[in-house]
Amino acid sequence: MAKRDKWVSDDGQNELLEIMDHTVQREIVEGVKSSPFYGIIADGTADVNGDEQFTFCVR
Repeated sequence: MAKRDKWVSDDGQNELLEIMDHTVQREIVEGVKSSPFYGIIADGTADVNGDEQFTFCVR
């Protein structure tokens, strides 16, 4: 990389992630709405720091 090249700012990265998040959510919701059946799998566990990690899957 040349010296003039810059990484995207934190705000720019967060905005891009938010756009991607909304796009994925919209596609999931559209898929669920168009399907006559779907299943939900959810699981949670605490990590070594005591923080809850939650997984949610729609099939």
